[in-house]
Amino acid sequence: MIVITWLNQVDLPDIPDMPKRIPHKQFCPIARTLDLVGDRWMLLVVRELHLGPLRYTDLHRALPGISTDVLADRLGRLVSIALVEHQSDGRYRLTESGGSLRPVLREMLRWGGQYLNPDELPDRPNPRLGVQAMILHAEPDPSRQPRTIELHLEDLVCHVVLDADGARGLLGVATSPDATVVTDSRTLYALALGSEALATAVAGGNLVVTGDGSAAETLLISVGMPQSMRRHSAF
Repeated sequence: MIVITWLNQVDLPDIPDMPKRIPHKQFCPIARTLDLVGDRWMLLVVRELHLGPLRYTDLHRALPGISTDVLADRLGRLVSIALVEHQSDGRYRLTESGGSLRPVLREMLRWGGQYLNPDELPDRPNPRLGVQAMILHAEPDPSRQPRTIELHLEDLVCHVVLDADGARGLLGVATSPDATVVTDSRTLYALALGSEALATAVAGGNLVVTGDGSAAETLLISVGMPQSMRRHSAF
């Protein structure tokens, strides 16, 4: 139902610049979704923009392996179907329709996670991917009070706002964060994979929290990891 609602927001007859693509020609929401965002890199561009608006050069840097021509093509098509907006300051941002892809990415995150091999984790994991996973994993919770957690992960500084609608992230420091978390990407991934408990990371100095510890725990545990990976409270 979520996908169908999103598709109804797209004015399909006005979609330009797709002469090289062969549509599935099926009256099916899944086929239509693949027609729109099924090409390689499309959903990864959308994933990156969940950390807030980015310039073309920042997107290219965040997606190793994508060529400049392919990135330009994918951005152009995402703009043409109103999933991404090119702002006057030169940055690209998700529209409301683009943001409505979040449940789709969340289920892909959960489904694909069971096929990740922990032994293939690089020595220096990408901190952006870890933060994006936390943001996408957060489901709406009407009882959740708004909280802002600032994250310092090596060279990545961002903040995550948790509220009743879920979680959203923005690059850069927060104005008045409820908590600040300083750690490294390997510790973040160890927590997510369940190979290190939150209490152990805190006790060993690999994760430092200032401010409201419960807010940080909510991000790292309650919405940051699947139920099977949750650990006991560290605060």
